[in-house]
Amino acid sequence: MNYTGEYTGPYWSDGRVQESVEWGKSTPQSELDWLSRQHDSAYAHYKDSRHREAADLLYMREAKKLAGRFPELAGNLVGYGNYTARQFGILANDAALSTKLTGNPLLGVVKYGVGGLVDSYKRVNGTYLKNELADVEKYYGTDPLKMKKPPAKEPIKLVEPKVGRGASAVALVENDGQRNAILDRGRTRNPRQGEQVVASLNASASNEQAQAQQPIAVTKPSLFQRLRRKNKKKNRVESLEDRIKRLTLEQTRLFDKHAELQKAALASKPKQKQRALGINREDAIRIKVKEKQCNKNIC
Repeated sequence: MNYTGEYTGPYWSDGRVQESVEWGKSTPQSELDWLSRQHDSAYAHYKDSRHREAADLLYMREAKKLAGRFPELAGNLVGYGNYTARQFGILANDAALSTKLTGNPLLGVVKYGVGGLVDSYKRVNGTYLKNELADVEKYYGTDPLKMKKPPAKEPIKLVEPKVGRGASAVALVENDGQRNAILDRGRTRNPRQGEQVVASLNASASNEQAQAQQPIAVTKPSLFQRLRRKNKKKNRVESLEDRIKRLTLEQTRLFDKHAELQKAALASKPKQKQRALGINREDAIRIKVKEKQCNKNIC
């Protein structure tokens, strides 16, 4: 079985196959290894099932925050695997006790079911293992190493390959905490081939530098992008003051337009204009006669 680091793995603690050790002497090699160190110490310190379950929950919660799929998988295996095994043990103990007292395991099964309902209610309210979680977190603060995170990883170091008969292009890569992994690009048989390897490495580095220095090309937005921005502006939430101003302007425009339409209608229909001005029939006849006289230049 492959183990990761000094503490991660079943029955693997402090760099060897054994039961969980409280605050082992080996330095963890990764963030997941630090969580495994704390989990092993909690299992060694607490012997009751509830504190151990709290340690499992903390391990699963913190492992999900780490990058990669393996930490999340390890957290799920620890959390759900230990919980399943623990529940089977509780059910077996309740059934055995009920069989011993009454000769029937049914009472133990009922007791187990009621306990499960109570725990589910506490999970919904957020009070499940509240005190135990606080105890375990407080215990984690007593780590003698006083470090909750591993040391920073060393940066990538590249070594220029040697040129000559039997030379090889070697690059040192990231230090994983145990040893420096070495990548051998293949041995060269003559100096010319070694020079070609060096030239290719330099060319790739210069290309990356040139691409980094190139300015970013600014392209005009397409029609779809412009319409999308326009719709976003329309869908903005208006403030109360802006809405009042907009409605007031719209109302003023409607009133002005109505007045213009009314004037045009009165100008095209003299009778309606006279009625609007309060002129009776006789006055309208006089006005009409006077208009005719004026047209004949008599007035």
